[in-house]
Amino acid sequence: MSKKIFRTVAFQIDDQDFLREYDKRQQESGLSVKNYFISLINADIAMHQTQDNNPAQEGGSNDEAFEPEEETPSEDTEEQQDETAPHEDTDEVQTGEPGSEQTDASDAPEEMMNFFAKITKEQRQALEAHKNETGETVGNVLNRIFDDFLNHTDTLPEGFNEAYQRYSADPKSCDTTCSAKIPSRVNQELTDYLNEFGGSRNALVASLVELELNDQQLTEDEDQGMTMQ
Repeated sequence: MSKKIFRTVAFQIDDQDFLREYDKRQQESGLSVKNYFISLINADIAMHQTQDNNPAQEGGSNDEAFEPEEETPSEDTEEQQDETAPHEDTDEVQTGEPGSEQTDASDAPEEMMNFFAKITKEQRQALEAHKNETGETVGNVLNRIFDDFLNHTDTLPEGFNEAYQRYSADPKSCDTTCSAKIPSRVNQELTDYLNEFGGSRNALVASLVELELNDQQLTEDEDQGMTMQ
């Protein structure tokens, strides 16, 4: 049995603006100072590793968490990447037959990162039950509801504001860690949205998960009603 080697990492910072922002983000994450720092390093490593058949594994957190899963991009996601990928202007002469496919930067895989947030214990159990019943992973659920939310921030879903205010007023209700691999682009868009009004990431995720679970319950009730007729 190999002996574990521990290393102490310590440094001093005198940038007060940086420290205030760091403390704010660490508290919102619901993680300890140690595990929050580790999560940042893991996310940075994941962002710079080549996406291949042996993706980087998440590690370093002692909190109870979902194991991030590698997601297979859906057709909708691939179409969205093709539509949103930047196209570079070039003066080079194009060769080949008209209509032939061109290989460019849009074919590169999207950068992924580990995303952490806290939701309620009941929500986590419900997501796990949904996974067991349908096969839809927690990562797929989170990516789906994040995409839908970011595409409709100008028309927030019914019940969102009430749920968000409730979780913001009682942050301790979000006591269970969840995590997933999401595109770095999506993480940045969520961060930009929250920074506009100093919002809480945990409250945002818990609110979106609550609405998703309510929709699932309504669908199940409708299916049962049709079966009974």
